[in-house]
Amino acid sequence: MANSKKTIFHAYAIVPLLAICAIHAIVWLGTKSLADFSRASDVTLGIDALFPLRPEWVVIYVATFLFWGMGLLLIARQDEQLCCRFAAGVVIGDLICGIIFIAFPSCIPRPELNPADGGFIWALSVVYSFDTPTNCFPSMHCMFAYLVFRQSLRSPGARPWFKIFCGVFTVLVCLSTLLVKQHVFADVIGGIFFGELSFVLGQKLPLWKIFIKINKNSCNLLRDVV
Repeated sequence: MANSKKTIFHAYAIVPLLAICAIHAIVWLGTKSLADFSRASDVTLGIDALFPLRPEWVVIYVATFLFWGMGLLLIARQDEQLCCRFAAGVVIGDLICGIIFIAFPSCIPRPELNPADGGFIWALSVVYSFDTPTNCFPSMHCMFAYLVFRQSLRSPGARPWFKIFCGVFTVLVCLSTLLVKQHVFADVIGGIFFGELSFVLGQKLPLWKIFIKINKNSCNLLRDVV
């Protein structure tokens, strides 16, 4: 038992983590090629006027990727069933996003930036250069951050301060998407809603058992080879 607590990464987490990264990349990149953005909708609401452009929030927006990485490391430390159930939820969430991105493409009007202004303006312009204002609803930034937070609540070994940190940072992620004008309020709500839905489905549907089976078959294959 003592050794398991010190384990940073379990071998059975490899397949679920690879599935998460592969599906996420396929959805994020693939849908940009498949979606017809000539019919994209702008779902901006009146409440979005309350969130002016704040370029300095690009720090939180970019730090989200580190938060996601921490979340993946978190599930790699879970027992096999918790790990696979979480991975199933993330995959389901990505697939839901992919369907919506293609069926109901969305976009967001973004402000013009001058990189020559330097500082946070320059940093945000770099983000704008590779993160296009498409595939906005629901926000995958918010959805994945929410999933990490939800998983932290279910993690037996997670300390209370860590759960609070995940909750606070998830709120900051949602705010950052609004304040750097990468998303609007509806995108954020959609990200949280579909994050919760995919998390629950990941717990209920048998998709997670596929990861368990692949792990078992991989172990048997390695045993036969050795």
